[in-house]
Amino acid sequence: MSVVYYKETLAKVYVARVSLLLREAMDVYGFSTENVLA
Repeated sequence: MSVVYYKETLAKVYVARVSLLLREAMDVYGFSTENVLA
């Protein structure tokens, strides 16, 4: 496994977690994700 591959994988996991947290936060605060993503 190369270092570049490792960093890319970490980046993907990080982005996925952040986007998931943002969606949960938007749901909590009453924003609709459809309107935000559209």
